[in-house]
Amino acid sequence: MAVGTLSSSAPVAVASIGACGSGGSTLLNELFQTSLPVAPRRGVQTTRGVAEAEAASSQAVVLDVEGFDSRDRSRAEDQALAMKWAFCVADMVIYNIRFTDLGRSDDLPVAGLGACVEEELRLRATGVLPSVAVAPKLLLVAVRDWDGAGLSREELVEAYTSALEAMLEGVPLPEGSGPLALTDVFDFHFALLPHRQLCRAQWDDSLGDVAALLEREVTAAAEGAVAGGRSQLAADVWAALSAGEGDALSGAVEVPPEAELTATYACEATMKAVEARYLRNVQPWKVDTGAGRLVRDFGRQAGETLEQTLDAFSADAAAHGTTEAVRRKREELRGTVLTDLHGLYAKQLVKLRELAYQVFRDNLARIRISASVEKDVDGAIKVAEKFFVAKANELVVPGSGWRYDALRSELVKHMREDATERLQSARLSGVYTKPVRFPVALSLHYLAASVAGLVDSRLPQKQPTEDVTLTDPNRLKLADLSRLYPHSLSGAAHTIGGGDLPKLHKVPDLGDGVVDD
Repeated sequence: MAVGTLSSSAPVAVASIGACGSGGSTLLNELFQTSLPVAPRRGVQTTRGVAEAEAASSQAVVLDVEGFDSRDRSRAEDQALAMKWAFCVADMVIYNIRFTDLGRSDDLPVAGLGACVEEELRLRATGVLPSVAVAPKLLLVAVRDWDGAGLSREELVEAYTSALEAMLEGVPLPEGSGPLALTDVFDFHFALLPHRQLCRAQWDDSLGDVAALLEREVTAAAEGAVAGGRSQLAADVWAALSAGEGDALSGAVEVPPEAELTATYACEATMKAVEARYLRNVQPWKVDTGAGRLVRDFGRQAGETLEQTLDAFSADAAAHGTTEAVRRKREELRGTVLTDLHGLYAKQLVKLRELAYQVFRDNLARIRISASVEKDVDGAIKVAEKFFVAKANELVVPGSGWRYDALRSELVKHMREDATERLQSARLSGVYTKPVRFPVALSLHYLAASVAGLVDSRLPQKQPTEDVTLTDPNRLKLADLSRLYPHSLSGAAHTIGGGDLPKLHKVPDLGDGVVDD
């Protein structure tokens, strides 16, 4: 289709924007059953400008927009204008980005959205677009090849929301417009899609949820849309954008210095040549991983290959070493090589999971049903998990931050499910009876308030008192005297030691031979 015209009379328009090779055309084909052309392999660009297609439901027209990071620099202005036009015309926008590209640069996750929002606000202020209060535009962020490792869904949503808020703060507002909140502009949703080929079942499940969401939104938007007015609106938007672009070009335009422009083109050619050499060097790895084989010591070798590729670029671009283009292109090359290596890593990780599962199955087959069968099964699971972790660590490129937690958890889950099924079958056949475990209760009872010098804090404590001297020099003597008691036998006499009794006053007469104190 020619950019600026819209042949469809569908009441709802859905635009897909993103980087080149982010899988936008493929995603639209599977969501809306369209037949948009797709690239035969990564690195090949098929979409130019905007491609239009009717959705199977006939309520929506799909706009597939050219990637904003096309290597064809001569199309940069046309591509930017096409993305702004599709964004302003569309009721819903799908922003495609690969999970491995999120950390390549600070502005990549929201690249182009700020300029699009600025143009839409300007067209609403000038009356090209309806100036009445409208519902926020649905923005679906589709993160491709998400493996859940290293970054949870909550962390990704929080980081992306912060990036959108920072983007909105930098958008100049038309005169008379008050500050905008993020929810005033976007009704954003997130779709974290796993690898389409390596995790096909999970891909289909996630895609079903996204398709259901878009179907509901398209149906709701179609009910309130005005029939037959979208084609004229698209033409008006294109005319306004084209005029605005001409005005901007006629004014002062900041042009990079000649040295920087020369370095950019030279570094671009150097990067392509170095990348071609890298692809030739790793071709044997691609053959092995495609055949389901693991590359021995892949992590170390891949890390060395990455460093050698970057060093080769730095050496070939040494003539422009003082320019910003060298640093920018070197980082771009690093991201491209890491993305390619991650694809090899992901294929080997899936194969490694299969090998670890086979190790578990072999160990499980050798386990005999006995009283310790559950302990033996747990041991088999730990052996397989340890095997997977050890081999997976050898596949990780140092410093890449690649994780394998999701596949590890999935492996352990499947192993435990198989072990549970086997134990259950053994119980049903009567071969194995799960031992009954009785709880052991331990109770301590004591009567003393302080056992072994320990004090019970629940009992009231005696307050300390002043020291009392209990030493009496006559204590022992009085104790001996206290044992003396008058006997009933007459004539009994008692003496104490060899001394005489002390003289006592008023001693009663007890009779002959009886002495009492």
